[in-house]
Amino acid sequence: MKYFTTTNASILQSSILHLGNTNANFTLMQYSGEICVYYIDRDPKIAAFVDSNKERAKELSLQYGGAVYASLDDALKNETFDAVTVATPSGLHGEAVIKAASYGKHSIVEKPIDVSIDAAKNMIRECRKNNVYLSCILQHRFDSSTRIVRQMMNDGLLGQLIFIHASLNINRPREYYKNSEWRGTFELDGGGVLMNQAIHYVDLLYHLGGEVEDVFSIQANLSHDYLAVEDVVSATLRFRNGAIGTLNATTSAPTKIGSRMEIVCENGYCVIEDHQLVRLSLYDTEKNPIKTSLSNHNVEEPSSHHLQFQDFFTSILNRREPLVTGEEGMVSLHLVHHIYSSAHTNQMVSLKENCI
Repeated sequence: MKYFTTTNASILQSSILHLGNTNANFTLMQYSGEICVYYIDRDPKIAAFVDSNKERAKELSLQYGGAVYASLDDALKNETFDAVTVATPSGLHGEAVIKAASYGKHSIVEKPIDVSIDAAKNMIRECRKNNVYLSCILQHRFDSSTRIVRQMMNDGLLGQLIFIHASLNINRPREYYKNSEWRGTFELDGGGVLMNQAIHYVDLLYHLGGEVEDVFSIQANLSHDYLAVEDVVSATLRFRNGAIGTLNATTSAPTKIGSRMEIVCENGYCVIEDHQLVRLSLYDTEKNPIKTSLSNHNVEEPSSHHLQFQDFFTSILNRREPLVTGEEGMVSLHLVHHIYSSAHTNQMVSLKENCI
């Protein structure tokens, strides 16, 4: 089947990248619901598109510039560039990243980092060995709401974390899976709603709550009987700091209801809806309310994808680690695997060992 050999990536020219313009306007483009190519309006710019469907790549090239290749091997042998963005089916991420690393190229890869723990470990090891950077797209870490709440937690303004909840209620119709045959397969998608959509919220639970001690979960397929993967999942997490977390996610909602996070702390309460901070309540040590305003917190700024790509290219220019490293991308994958393990065994699963 054709999707087994698809290699969708955009490649950045080093001659442009090293001009050092880190304020470039990064734009996310999704093509036919399957290929995901990130391009930049100004420096740095795209050097090439790589896709097994050469006609699709030609359309992109005509619109945004850049050469066209049917394989990453050909691009690596014939183009001069510094970095690739990898948006192949999730189970093929490792293959592209490891190949790029062997040529000394940096990589930023769509979530999840891969569907396999072993593949993710190999990606990280090969990038380290070849002295190149690896980043995984977990753009909601860059949301202003996430950054504000995390900073308040780190500054001690909210006090001890008590409870954190994340929910995602969306709809994925049959057409979504028909248009990309690899979606909803264990081999290339790694699972259903948990691995593909809710992994962002698994990451935010870790990012805000800290390391997880153990998990218990249940899952089901209630409205996608043509798939072997789950379309609803519920998980309870116990963090190593003693706090409790929960995750509920489904692709079986009647429409896109959206996402919601609640963070309950000793001295404060925050609500994030669809990545906007909609409630912030603070209390003093006597539990008296402290006057707060959201007007200073929900500010217009570039998209979170923009901010993550800006960080990635800045890290290359300044020779420093990106804020979301391959290791950070692997944490969410590790958690997802343990949530699946709990659902499959109907038992609480302990995360005793560090995933790296």
